[in-house]
Amino acid sequence: MSAQEVVTEQDNLRQNAVKIFIDCQFCDMNYIRQQIPYVNYVRDVKEAEVYILETQQSTGSGGSEYTFTFLGQGKYEGKNDTLVYATRPDDTEDHIREGRTQIIKMGLMRYVATTPLYEEVMIGHRGETADEEVVDRWNYWVFELETSPWLELEETLKEIS
Repeated sequence: MSAQEVVTEQDNLRQNAVKIFIDCQFCDMNYIRQQIPYVNYVRDVKEAEVYILETQQSTGSGGSEYTFTFLGQGKYEGKNDTLVYATRPDDTEDHIREGRTQIIKMGLMRYVATTPLYEEVMIGHRGETADEEVVDRWNYWVFELETSPWLELEETLKEIS
């Protein structure tokens, strides 16, 4: 396959990529574009197939909570999702940037999976969480306690159940 054919094949794949618009106040768009190269970034919301809205609020612990709303448009109409990313007060800016970008990647998977570019994406696990054997001394019993108190008082009648 010649270099010209490879470029043409890549252009064809790129045309089929999901078109996204990210509405985010303090996102590092250069970093996001580097980390998520398998989508097309558009500058007009009307052209986007997926509109991503990020909102942020402070948490009680001093960190931040970022909510990402994924709204499908056009052929993805009705395919909507909301993902939340929370930070700790001692997280670095780089750690927060990576976490926010990771949430965007995860939210885009349902859309990217319907395009030929899904082959460029590899989903992996870092392996930091090990399996843990659970020892249940109650042998998985389930206990349930229910009560229904009823109290009726009148000046001439007193009744307690």
